[in-house]
Amino acid sequence: ICLATTSLARAFQAAAVLLAVIRLSLSEKPMKQLVAIVRPFLAEKIVDGLKRAPLEALSVREVKGYGRQKETLDQYGDSEYATAFLPKVEISLWVDDTRVEEVVQTISSIARTGRMGDGKIFIMPGSPPQE
Repeated sequence: ICLATTSLARAFQAAAVLLAVIRLSLSEKPMKQLVAIVRPFLAEKIVDGLKRAPLEALSVREVKGYGRQKETLDQYGDSEYATAFLPKVEISLWVDDTRVEEVVQTISSIARTGRMGDGKIFIMPGSPPQE
């Protein structure tokens, strides 16, 4: 029983070393981080469209901000008031360097409405978050 337990322990150690080597080699491939700021009602469609895309990782969060539209006037009761920050959704994803254009095209085709405030896509060098 001791021999079997020792062999099993060695197998687990070898598997752990192999897994570490694979993770290291995967983290060294050239990656880009894409950050897409989009309209809230389009975020779910974009994430659905990206399900078949070659992504390493993806995160979504609600944000507020403004671009060229600066601010809007909203009606509340009988008075108008200025809203400086508009609700948006930020989608952060990590993609292999060679697939960036494909993913940007997917996001753009879904998010583009042709009006001001459609959003932005930022492309930066980066690697996916580590576990």
